[in-house]
Amino acid sequence: MVRFCRRASFGDYVRANSWREANSLCRSVAWENAQLAAQNDLTENFQRKHSASYQSWNVIGLELRPIIQPLVESKTASICAEHAASKEFVDSVRWDILGWAMELEFAGLVAPNFYATLGVLYLQGNFPCGWDGDFPAGRLIVY
Repeated sequence: MVRFCRRASFGDYVRANSWREANSLCRSVAWENAQLAAQNDLTENFQRKHSASYQSWNVIGLELRPIIQPLVESKTASICAEHAASKEFVDSVRWDILGWAMELEFAGLVAPNFYATLGVLYLQGNFPCGWDGDFPAGRLIVY
């Protein structure tokens, strides 16, 4: 079990049963809503606590995107070829890695949380692909 974040529920996860299920889950409204809610929590918390530093948020995000895009595409290419993965799969991974990078970039001001947990899961060779329940209650679904 991953126990990286402040919220234990992010570390308690269930396994997707197959690649097909994982690929479907990463396109689900529930997963998209969880990713957006986590991003909103991060930015709202950061803006509330560090409004002066928050001005650099969008600038750094724009600087990171062209670095992350080719990295994610190269790392997902073999999976896409082998499993005929959806464009949404690559988009989901890209969003997660950008969120992780942003959490790490501002870690001195706001503690890494949701996306850092996803980052650890990716580093372990997993694919965080869904959310079971209403965010933030519930659990990650991981393939």
